[in-house]
Amino acid sequence: MKPGEREMYDAWTDGYAVPSYDWTECTKPIVGGPGAQARFERRAVAARKIWKNDTITSSNVAWIAANQVYMLPLIIAVGKVQGAEKNLVGGQTALTEMELAEVQTIHRVNAIATIVQNRCNAEINRFNRIINENKDEMKAREHSIKTKMPNHRPRNNPVNLRTSY
Repeated sequence: MKPGEREMYDAWTDGYAVPSYDWTECTKPIVGGPGAQARFERRAVAARKIWKNDTITSSNVAWIAANQVYMLPLIIAVGKVQGAEKNLVGGQTALTEMELAEVQTIHRVNAIATIVQNRCNAEINRFNRIINENKDEMKAREHSIKTKMPNHRPRNNPVNLRTSY
């Protein structure tokens, strides 16, 4: 939420009055495609909560957007809060808000733990790769030196065939 939206939302929740409108007169057609229509419909749901009026439509919000721009941050903020509440609940009714918050916290902790584990595993894999490369070099050098021995029989090993000094 942007600072201006947060400021207006906090003022509204603290009880500051919002201007009243004649919702039958304050309408404007929505310009744009289905995305604009959906956006104004979400904002209309927020406006219904702000003004406690179920007759507010998306065309009323379009009028506010054109003529009362200073009210948009509050409408957008309430819409964001409603969206967050909707996402939090996810359509279920079996859990309380505190249980949902706990589930989200546990999920986030597990996600962070997995990220840390993956970073550690990547570092371990990097060290193992370096160690194995060095072991291969040392083994190749060992076999190279052993070939100078008169009774040495080299093994048919891909490492021996691949590297020689």
